Amino acid sequence: MDRQKTKLIRAGVLMVILGLALVQCSWFKKKEVQTINLPVRETTKVEEKSITPSVNTVEADEALSAGELTKAFSLYQNLAAQHPGNEKVLAGWEQSAELIKKRADDQRKKGNYSAALVDYRLLADNFSLLEQSGRPLRFNQEEIASALEACQVLALIAEINKVTQKGQVDKALDLSFKGWKEHQPGHEFKTLYFNLLNNLKKQADQDLASGKMDLAGKEFYALKMYKNKHKALASEAPFSLEEIEKSIKICSQDLTNRGLMEYRNGKLKEAIATWEKVLTFDPENEEVKKALQTARTQLEKIKH
Repeated sequence: MDRQKTKLIRAGVLMVILGLALVQCSWFKKKEVQTINLPVRETTKVEEKSITPSVNTVEADEALSAGELTKAFSLYQNLAAQHPGNEKVLAGWEQSAELIKKRADDQRKKGNYSAALVDYRLLADNFSLLEQSGRPLRFNQEEIASALEACQVLALIAEINKVTQKGQVDKALDLSFKGWKEHQPGHEFKTLYFNLLNNLKKQADQDLASGKMDLAGKEFYALKMYKNKHKALASEAPFSLEEIEKSIKICSQDLTNRGLMEYRNGKLKEAIATWEKVLTFDPENEEVKKALQTARTQLEKIKH
């Protein structure tokens, strides 16, 4: 009986020990799974961070700091195309655009229209791309278009005034007509054009009255050319083409007669010079062409 009890006790102890061993083994396995999973998650986070590449904006940043705004704008724009959505790049691009707009406005106020035009055109040409970047701008496309138009008008008016002061009336008329065509309704250019045209007519009339037939003839001929060349606008001039042609004939006839008197007095060189003046504003005058040919032939005979 004692031996049986001893065996039963030993069997019970052994079962307890085995049970504890199984529990401990199970606990270690769970711990191992946990310790294996943690490093895997950490590694994934590190790998995700390393996927986003850094963008080198040093050159663009330096250009912006140095006030080289056009260069900075171009560099940031290229970087924005290469790295879409990069906030640092987009912020630099936006800042350079804002500063260029300010520079253009300042140049315009100072009357430096050509310089302002360069900046406004840069912004106008690239506005769609700037807008697509999603960055908030303190100016809109309509504002740039309006500033560009106004600046173009002012720049052209300044050029017209410049060539007018130099006495280049023909060039001033061409520029005024161009401005009227390109910037409708173009009231400013229309006013300038008719001021120039009327001043030229007034000068021609004065020269005709003073007997300066060669000058008057050239001026009337210029008026005739512009009446034909700029029909769409010059047709509204307060004088007709018939009136101009009549004045040209007066100048032409006066100089033709003067040349004949010089020719009859044996002043061949003077006659030739006078008739050549006629052809500068009356190039189709056949009578003068024949007289010139005759006078030149006689002069050659005298030389030989």
